[in-house]
Amino acid sequence: MQKRISIRWIDIIMFFAFLAAMNAFDKYYYFTYAMFGLLCLKKSRKITVDILPLAMLLLLAFSWLFFAPGAAYSILGIIKTLTYFLCYLIGLSLIDDDIDYYRNKTPYKVFYMLIAVIALGLLAHYLLNWMSNASSYDGRNTVDIWTGEARAATGQAALACIPIGLAIALLFTKNNKWIKFLSVATLIIILGYNLILAGRTIIVMVLVVMIAAFIFSASKGKKEAVRLLLVVLLISGALILIYQANVLGVKSTVENSQLYERFFETDSAMSVTEDDRMDKKLYYLANFDKAIWGGNKLRDDRAFAHDILLDTYDEGGIFALIAMVVFLINSVVHLVKCVKDKSLSFLFRQIVLCVYIAVYMEFMVEPILQGVQWLFASFCMIDGYVSRILMYNDNLINKETVR
Repeated sequence: MQKRISIRWIDIIMFFAFLAAMNAFDKYYYFTYAMFGLLCLKKSRKITVDILPLAMLLLLAFSWLFFAPGAAYSILGIIKTLTYFLCYLIGLSLIDDDIDYYRNKTPYKVFYMLIAVIALGLLAHYLLNWMSNASSYDGRNTVDIWTGEARAATGQAALACIPIGLAIALLFTKNNKWIKFLSVATLIIILGYNLILAGRTIIVMVLVVMIAAFIFSASKGKKEAVRLLLVVLLISGALILIYQANVLGVKSTVENSQLYERFFETDSAMSVTEDDRMDKKLYYLANFDKAIWGGNKLRDDRAFAHDILLDTYDEGGIFALIAMVVFLINSVVHLVKCVKDKSLSFLFRQIVLCVYIAVYMEFMVEPILQGVQWLFASFCMIDGYVSRILMYNDNLINKETVR
């Protein structure tokens, strides 16, 4: 007798989340609306509201519609600009209000599913771009498989930031060997493609997130700190030996890569710290008054600032900037609460820490709302879910205290 395969509503939600994170067919917003529609159809599911971030995302949407030159005054234009608002609302509404639901750790399980499918979607997009450009690389730019547009190394890094954060979080947490193996494999794949892209962002991101994960894990106690330090030293030593011995041609591959050529070849090397992004950021700040009402006034002079705040301001104006600043500060508050609240699962806190740091780093080097909108949409969904867990955890603790 054959087993029947049961598909739950949450499985369909996660499938749409995967497609949205991958920006499948360049239509991430349609998959977002499909998720929201399914939530609305689920009669037992209540739509939860968190006023401040939702208000800011609405302000961002309206500022974009009114002031951004690229905004289309059409049904599709409105659909796109409201996607971030809906993503946050979806994240808020995935958790049930039942106390037993929480005590059974179901919210954590759903969070792990959500963060995993988003990371897989972004990683799939990253790999598809690698494969589709394998025989036709033009310097460090690649053609995006869905949009058909050229994407620079920092744009590719945007697809890797959440997978990097999740992989490192799992690597520094007690898990079974298969999960650790998959985490290492993910990092190897991301760094392997980066040898072609020759980008600094991914390398710095991996190092910074690893340091954060190590410090946070070591905070559990001296014994854990010593164990992690020994593991890190052993792995580092092994990697150095493998590189120096050129095992499987690792050293040859690295030293023949565009990354090595960009920074270490004597005839064409540039400084690792050499970059014109800071000059652009300073120009945007010095000419701040020129873009109060958006309109891409500064971009027309100096291209993108490669900064989510400054590029959002240049296109959407002062209200869009206020909305983005308040939204991101609110997300930082969520991060700090997660890190400090020891009543929450350690794995949950570790993942939030690593993913948020990786995303914030990417926000500092890429015009997200102009180039990688589905990354911001994914982050809105994740932050909405984190907000709901924090709210529900506070309510549960208050109820237990009253008892």
